Amino acid sequence: FFLLLTSRRLAGKMGKKSKRRGGGGGGKKSASGSTNETSVSARVRSAVLVGKTDTPSALELAYSECTPLRSLKGIVSTNDDPGRCAVCPGNIELCTSIVCGGCCGKRLCDACFDADRNCGYAADILGENRCIFCNCLKSQRVSLLREEAMLGKPWAEHLYGLFLENISSQEATSWIMKSAAHCNPEATIELSELHRFGSGCPRDLSLAQAYAKRARSLHASFALACNTVLVGIAAQHIEEDGAVEEAKAILFDIAKEADRNALDRSVCSAAASGLVRIGEPQVSALVHVKSFCFGRIESALATCEYYFMMEKFALSKLWLSVACKTKSGFSLPKADGTLEPTTWPVFKQLRDGIRSKLRKIRDSCSGCDAALQGDTRRLCRGCRAYCYCS
Repeated sequence: FFLLLTSRRLAGKMGKKSKRRGGGGGGKKSASGSTNETSVSARVRSAVLVGKTDTPSALELAYSECTPLRSLKGIVSTNDDPGRCAVCPGNIELCTSIVCGGCCGKRLCDACFDADRNCGYAADILGENRCIFCNCLKSQRVSLLREEAMLGKPWAEHLYGLFLENISSQEATSWIMKSAAHCNPEATIELSELHRFGSGCPRDLSLAQAYAKRARSLHASFALACNTVLVGIAAQHIEEDGAVEEAKAILFDIAKEADRNALDRSVCSAAASGLVRIGEPQVSALVHVKSFCFGRIESALATCEYYFMMEKFALSKLWLSVACKTKSGFSLPKADGTLEPTTWPVFKQLRDGIRSKLRKIRDSCSGCDAALQGDTRRLCRGCRAYCYCS
């Protein structure tokens, strides 16, 4: 009797709840008979009304503080692991990988893209191309991408901005800035490039530099891409504006770089070239040493030449022997800092010059140029020998 009474009370309470919800939880239907559910366009309108698409000014965004991202999923792509391809388990390089279509934000590596030139789309039984990930029609990918961008998804805002670059540069910059405001490092680097060249926005190298540094602070994976942009900004400071001090500050920071993943051969070469042009051969030699450690063996002879220019002949001799052992191709720096392959006679002439300089240091006084003998030579001061005249 007690169980029967309890079951009836529970049944009565459930009946009242179902009536309050509208008869068993069924959705309220419109006059046409379809269920009145919230569509994607309605969510887009609500997002706009709430203000999710509002972005700060370019100056506020560039110099605002940011918290490093723990994960890039949903920021640069929708891959489960943004550092791996959506099809194969291979790694992909951020800022350089191929984005599939744009409808769902999946990202492919170069190998998968070369194997499938349809970029993630395949024909169905009716002959229409559909995305292999989300099954949407290829003809609808732009409209779907816009809807995702209106919802405030960083990867969609960035891709939609890139799509609009050939249509409206100002609108494209606006969408890229929205993605950068949502902490997308790729969009932040793209925004740095836009301000660097004045595409869709005023040319401002200081803002471009601030955006590049902000992108690096968002995630360490973009350190190399940011340094590549910074080296280009330094070159523009030297060539176009003549701002040597600004370029020196950028290049000195790159010369002090301790992260191996933040430098490669091209960045080191460009930084060394810029340092030579502003009259800093010693720092340029240090950058060439880093470049040699990263696998650019032809920079060994360039390091030898720079130390010879600074009259550090012992170090020049050391790097000359390194160049011989590694068969670096005998590349010497030109006036603009770039390397040019040379021949064995030029290499031999450099070797003989280093030997003669070292012999002169050992055999003559650096104070009075008097010839030194074994009984008149004093202890060396650095790389130079002195007699008793000093």
